[in-house]
Amino acid sequence: TATAGIDYIIVVHGFGAGQGLYELTVNCAVSSEICDNGIDDDLDGAIDCLDPDCGGTAVCGTEICDNGIDDDGDTLADCLDADCIGTPNCCIVDADECCTALPLVAGGNLIDTTGLTDSANPADCPGGTFFGAMSTDGWYTYTAVFDGLIEWTTCDPAGFDTDVEWFSGDCASLTQVDCQGDGVADPNCQAFHSDGSFLSTAGETYYVRVGGFGAGTAGQVTLTINDFCGDAITGLTGSHDCATDEVFLTWVDAGYDNYDVSRDGVVIASGLPAGTVSYSDLGLANGSYLYTVTGICAGGVAGNLANITVTVSCASGGETDLIVVTENLAGAGLVDSGAALSAALTANGIGFLSVADFPSNLVGNVIGTYDRVWIMSGTFPDDGRMTTADLDAMGAWVEAGVNVYFEGGDNWGFNPPGGSFDNYDGVLSATDGDDTFTSMDGLDTLLVDGGGNPVNWSDLVGVAYNQDAAGNDWTDQLTVGPEAGGPNVGAIWAQAGGAYFTGAYSQNEDLGGSPIGNVLVQSWEFGGYGGDQTDLAARMLAAFGGGGGPSLPEFVRGDCNADGGFNIADAIFLLASLFSGGPAGTCSDACDANDDGGVNIADAIFSLAALFSGGPAPTPTSCGVDPTDTDVLDCVSFPPCP
Repeated sequence: TATAGIDYIIVVHGFGAGQGLYELTVNCAVSSEICDNGIDDDLDGAIDCLDPDCGGTAVCGTEICDNGIDDDGDTLADCLDADCIGTPNCCIVDADECCTALPLVAGGNLIDTTGLTDSANPADCPGGTFFGAMSTDGWYTYTAVFDGLIEWTTCDPAGFDTDVEWFSGDCASLTQVDCQGDGVADPNCQAFHSDGSFLSTAGETYYVRVGGFGAGTAGQVTLTINDFCGDAITGLTGSHDCATDEVFLTWVDAGYDNYDVSRDGVVIASGLPAGTVSYSDLGLANGSYLYTVTGICAGGVAGNLANITVTVSCASGGETDLIVVTENLAGAGLVDSGAALSAALTANGIGFLSVADFPSNLVGNVIGTYDRVWIMSGTFPDDGRMTTADLDAMGAWVEAGVNVYFEGGDNWGFNPPGGSFDNYDGVLSATDGDDTFTSMDGLDTLLVDGGGNPVNWSDLVGVAYNQDAAGNDWTDQLTVGPEAGGPNVGAIWAQAGGAYFTGAYSQNEDLGGSPIGNVLVQSWEFGGYGGDQTDLAARMLAAFGGGGGPSLPEFVRGDCNADGGFNIADAIFLLASLFSGGPAGTCSDACDANDDGGVNIADAIFSLAALFSGGPAPTPTSCGVDPTDTDVLDCVSFPPCP
């Protein structure tokens, strides 16, 4: 073992009489510092306790940062010793370490991490998204005002890519309560910002650590803090019922002092008392409405909010059909089935309403209003997939006698959600198919429709199919058979050549064997059908004619007072209603004697002419449905008819 500072002589002899050139290699390994021998063992220029390697050893001791003594023998005492940097007694630069954390307030806080150093505290974010290096980090404190929810964000178009941690406790014992690397992308923010939320305790001080995602990333950014007196508003649901003309909102109480409700940005109810969990909005025209429920703290401070869109889609002009387009919510792909079906129904003389929404949002708009619902869900990746709530809504419509058509790719073969509609669609199972469905054959279902005509489409052979996602269509391959809706089920479409089924037809029954809604399903899009789409829609309408559909009310036209007879008393009843403050009839259709879509004096004249001047009788003359139901009049009640 060599000793530093000693000169050594190396003698090299040749073996025997040999001589010549040679290379001598000397490897010098630096020793570790020995802290009490007076020698610079590791050749770093520092000897014994002056060498940082000796700090904290038994010979040199550990520096105590507030006693004025050079405890570790390196000639530096207290905060002059590098060992004390960042300790509570030696914090110097504001926000650089936990011990010099700067206070934050509710609202926006402009912070600047320029010139700060990397803290020694470990940085981690379990469950966070794209958490980075926590570089050049700054420390801050925030004292919660309420027992409630704190929401925070570094969204700032002029800001940098941030990492953020929140802690409870103190600098000596920090417990992480929230963290995030990248929040949800927002075009109003910088490319990568952080956001999050957690439940806070009033009066507790939280430590906030803000750093850069990448090494050396620093700068200015705005940290916005929302301190709410309640929790997050959850469970917001909204639905519309055509029968009551009511939008009904419900939510879970989040502990706020009051609640406000707005529609399309305009407050329609303010100061709803603490504990309110529902609200009704009446008298809306067809359309989609954005509702916002906002929690309000004492003093009128706005808290957390939640949004939901509710669609009103009630028949207002004799529409019998409802088209529900979910594919357009995610992009129509190469085929727009909603538009294609609209054109085909129009060509068949069918009145319809088309909405861009999901079945679960339309539950109260269908039963008693529409004969048929057509659901166009599209093809992956531009589809609008059903949820269990959607399938349950569709199942409820079938059980109420409404006919349902349902189309789209991946509805059965890839991770189907399951719901009551599965009892009625005639699909026992499915294979997540491939891209081979480019033409199709119609099939004979061996069933007959309500008019006694066979539901037999076997004359449609080799019809081309234009794929919505050409080259990646993944058309589901269906196994068709009876389900809870009864035995009357048949395959109605197959891949050309019959390799697999792609459509099913079901004439459903309730548990007592009475007919309910019929169902047509297919794992491809109507808009991609390469044959005559008007003819195809006509075939579908005929197949639906065999079952279901809400029953229109029966009445006797002209019997305005609904006493079971048509006589002069009906004309007198109508005139009293129009001009003397008498009650209105419960069946406007019955009072519309001339069937012109309105109730006025002309109906009384028409009735009197029929009774006394040989004029035509109002029809129907006995209990029956309105054969020309294209007006806005309705028949709420007509007791003489079933």
